[in-house]
Order: sequence, then C-alpha cells, then structure tokens
Amino acid sequence: MLSRKICVKPRHYVSLAGILRRLGVGLGVGFACAGISGSAHAQQPYGWSGHGHTSAYVLEPGEIELTGNLLRVNDTLDVFDVRADVLQNNTRLGGKTGDFKGNRYEISAGVLPSLNLFYRYQQHDLTAELSEPASLDLESIDTQLSTEQNAYGLRWVFFESASKAADRPWRSASLELARIDNKTDDFGAFIQRIRFTANTAIEFRPPQRFTINRMQDQGWRGKVAFSQPLTRSLTATAWLGYADIESTAGTSSEISSAAIANAFLQTFDIDEQQLTAGASIKWFVTPRLPLSLSYEYTNIRDRELIVTRGDSSVTLPSFLRADNLSSETKNHVLTGNLDWWVTPNWFVGVGGTLMSNQFMGTLPHYNNPLSGSFGDTAYGYAELRVGIKLSIF
Repeated sequence: MLSRKICVKPRHYVSLAGILRRLGVGLGVGFACAGISGSAHAQQPYGWSGHGHTSAYVLEPGEIELTGNLLRVNDTLDVFDVRADVLQNNTRLGGKTGDFKGNRYEISAGVLPSLNLFYRYQQHDLTAELSEPASLDLESIDTQLSTEQNAYGLRWVFFESASKAADRPWRSASLELARIDNKTDDFGAFIQRIRFTANTAIEFRPPQRFTINRMQDQGWRGKVAFSQPLTRSLTATAWLGYADIESTAGTSSEISSAAIANAFLQTFDIDEQQLTAGASIKWFVTPRLPLSLSYEYTNIRDRELIVTRGDSSVTLPSFLRADNLSSETKNHVLTGNLDWWVTPNWFVGVGGTLMSNQFMGTLPHYNNPLSGSFGDTAYGYAELRVGIKLSIF
C-alpha cells in the first residue's frame, strides 16, 4: 500500500495558537504533519467530542482534547423553577438557596491506539442560606457549600468494527475506569446565644463557632460502553457502570462547655455501591453542529450508614440533626449538549443537566444534615463550554 507524508501549515492552527497565547497558555503550534494513506483514520469520528457525552471512542495517539465549562443556576437561568422546589416546606433555608456557580475542566490524551488517559476537575459553589433558628442567635453565617471534584483514569477500546472511516461512526466497545475524590469546605456559623426555654439561655462572649465538616468522599467507578451507528449522522450509545464509594461528614463546635459541645459532635460515615445504566444519542444536525442527549439511571445498593452522636441533653438545631439525611437510593439524570465546531480544532457549546434527586450518587458526601435536607428534590443547571482538539505529533 502506497503512503506519503506531507507537512502543511493550516490557517486555523495559526489563529488557534494566537488565541491560546492571549489566554496565557504557552503553546507553540507550528507545522502540522499528517500521514495520509488509504488506511488512515481518526480514532474518533470527525467532529466528535469525547467530553460531556459517553461513548466508546478514544483519541488517536498524540491527540489531546481539552474542554472548559461554566456551570450556572440563578434567577435568570432557573427556567424550571427548581429553587422553589428546594425551598418548599424547608423552613431551615431561605434567601438564594439553590443558586449554583462553578467551572469544570477535562483533558484527555491518546497514548496508545486503543487507550486514552483523562483527568476531570470541577469546582462549584452551591448556595445554602440558613434561616435564623428560634433557639439560636447566629452571626457570620456561611452561605455556600464550596466543593472540589477530581477524577482521573483511563478508557480502553477492547472491540471495534474492522471497517472504519474518519467521516462516519463505527461500532465500538470500551471499558472506562476512574478514581474519584470529592471534598467540600467546612460550613458553619458563630453562636452568640442558645435559648433552652423562654427564660433560660446561655450567651457566648466571644461567639463560638460550629461547623458541618469532614464532607468528602472517595472511591472508584467502572463503565462499559457500546456505540452503534444508526445512520451516517446518528449514533447510539448504551452503558452499564458500577461504583464503590466511601463518604464522610460530621458536625462539631468550638464550645468550651463539654455538655453543650457534645450535642454538636456527630459523625456520618457511609459506604455504598452504585449501579448505573444509561443510553444516549449523538446527531450531527450538520457536519459541524452535533447534538447529544443522554439519560442515566443510578441505583444505590448495599448502603451502610454509621451515625455516631455525642451524649447530651441539649437539642440540636433542626438543620444539624441526623434525621435530615436522605434515604433516597435512585436518581434519574438527563443531559443535553449542542456544540458548534468553529474550526476543525475548536468548538463552543451550550448544555444542561437535570437530576431527579440533586447530586445523589454524584456527591455522596452531600448526604449530610444540611444539604441532605433538600437532597431528595429535583435540580438542574445550565452550562457554556469551549473545547479544543490538538495533535502533538
């Protein structure tokens, strides 16, 4: 088979490098060399983005895909009125509870003909504004659950059809394994006064801080996916997944009185296994305008919850009590993205996610007394995204 190798300097590479330099990324993009032969093909079909959409495709060795997402929910974007559902019948919270803002980044790299490595990072703030409890006078109250999510792993294609072409999809099956590690900053306030009865109260000078703390989870996820072309421009993907997650949360205080401090001392340790199943479609409305829609079902199995409380006759405020922990074990998640490839190397897009039970299964440590109190309500957020795909060879 004859093959020849040429070197070209496409205009879109030059403009892309200029954009990246203006963003402060030192990336020298010069000449792109492409090997052309009758059997040459990309590991992902042309115009395919592997981020934000489950598929069984991987990048070609030396290819890198990087995406960045802005995630938001506020008065303007809350078209489904999800924040009203969060606050309905929840007297513990008020204000702008349910507002959400964050950023997500993902990078994937092709290292072997059938193997990708990836890293995903997300930072977000979920607003939770406390209503003043009748039994406490508070000051300097935190208003956000600030969370960091990390996941890193690999995707391996263990089957693909023998006949492939870069301009249309093909049958493919993959295995994805990921290590996950999520953590949320402490959330708390300073107590000025605790009222036990109408005539009995304790005042703290200076005010003493209490927190919901130890909010973190870690574990691993595995997923087997199969992609099947339905037409030249439409592809369906189905997948099954399993995860084993350990999460923790707790409450504590800096109160010097042991009798009162013990009331605030609690720990919530959870070990759970999750089964997931999902399906998606990707439709190229035009060659440069792909639309993806997906559904995923999560079922928590074998959840083991260990709650430890300190001995005390003092009654905790309602938003700190263990009975706020959610008992939900199922979640339904809908996701959609519409991208536009401005050039063959970078795209912009919009998307959104809807969940029947907030972040259940995604952030197990959110099952603490505060966020667990509204964890069984529907939730969603919108996103803007931009991505680039480069080749280092």
